Amino acid sequence: MSGELREHADAYARVALTNIEREFPHHEGHPQSDASPIPRPRELHPAFYGSLDWHSCVEMHWVLVRLLHLAPDRGPEREIRTALDSHLTAEALAGEVRFFGEPANRLSERPYGWAWALRPTADRRVFNDASTQRWAMNLAACTKLFIQRIR
Repeated sequence: MSGELREHADAYARVALTNIEREFPHHEGHPQSDASPIPRPRELHPAFYGSLDWHSCVEMHWVLVRLLHLAPDRGPEREIRTALDSHLTAEALAGEVRFFGEPANRLSERPYGWAWALRPTADRRVFNDASTQRWAMNLAACTKLFIQRIR
């Protein structure tokens, strides 16, 4: 790992922690078939509602998991784990699967966002303790859906 990453791990973590909680401003590419209002980002994406857009929020979650792996002693570990415990629950991720399971959202965030969503699963070495193993299990349904859609 580069010295620069270790040196700035706390700053990177703080940016990511802020972003995953910041609901607005938000860009949602949401197809509409009527004049009903678009739900809030937290309603559409219970796990990944923060940042400007969905794929950036997913990336920020990956950054946090990665920092836990690469520089656990250099960032706010307790804050990161608390945030990820609240975002990467089975219930919240089931909400993501419901969103992307809707026919109107079938191609939403493809391919860029899907690649970020698949990244934690592809990088299995970051899942090296009980918490990260639980998050990986909770992400499994999203991973399965996106892999099926890519095929």
